[in-house]
Amino acid sequence: MASPAAVVTATFSSSSSIPVSSAGYTASGNTVDLTLAYTPTPGTSLTVIDNTGLGFIQGAFDNLANGATVMLSRNNAVEKESPMVK
Repeated sequence: MASPAAVVTATFSSSSSIPVSSAGYTASGNTVDLTLAYTPTPGTSLTVIDNTGLGFIQGAFDNLANGATVMLSRNNAVEKESPMVK
């Protein structure tokens, strides 16, 4: 039996929040749960993974396609539409 996917909880409390910092990361087989805990200004970019090493980030989260646009909400109101994966 396959292991269940790991859920990466990515909470953004400011524009400088980076939920995952890793020297090489494999996203394949994992899902990401995005939470917006502040109101960003228009045009703000948010980063889920800070790759601190020389290796590439491998794969994509199972629930977030490469190049996907996501809608993030705070207090039930949409605050940000952001391309999260490039």
